[in-house]
Amino acid sequence: MKRLHKIVFYTFLVSTISILAFAFWIFSEEPNKEQIAKAFPLDSYQVFTKGKNVTLYFLEPSQKNQKKETFHKYTVLEKTEIKEKSFQSFLKNSFIKSITNKESKCFNPRHGLRISDGKQKLDIIICFECSNFKTYYKDKEGFGSINEDTKTLFSNVLETPESP
Repeated sequence: MKRLHKIVFYTFLVSTISILAFAFWIFSEEPNKEQIAKAFPLDSYQVFTKGKNVTLYFLEPSQKNQKKETFHKYTVLEKTEIKEKSFQSFLKNSFIKSITNKESKCFNPRHGLRISDGKQKLDIIICFECSNFKTYYKDKEGFGSINEDTKTLFSNVLETPESP
């Protein structure tokens, strides 16, 4: 019976992600060069696109806990390494296609993303409340806005017992 529940759950999860992917593909467009330059300092966009190591973080935005792991000053509540290459591409494409020009003042990030090519790393922290994100690469910071479409995707990945 438990096996049947797992099969139903994973079928539902795959179906939901497939529908989200289709919606991203149909309704999203690539950000312009100016948005990419603002969001990804120096050559960090190359690390973003070519990085093979992807980790997704769920963060506590309100306070730093000295006893727990942190990610750019924010306490890590949960993290998962995304090993499946096609799913890495899907997450990255979803993020890129959701970049917008909207900017807001609040910044309470609950999600983070670390992408590494083995030599260099790019960190991204995301606040879906205000739809802003910050990127950290070497000693430079970038910033931008993102639509809320990817919030469900990122949250679902972290809630899944075994990530894809």
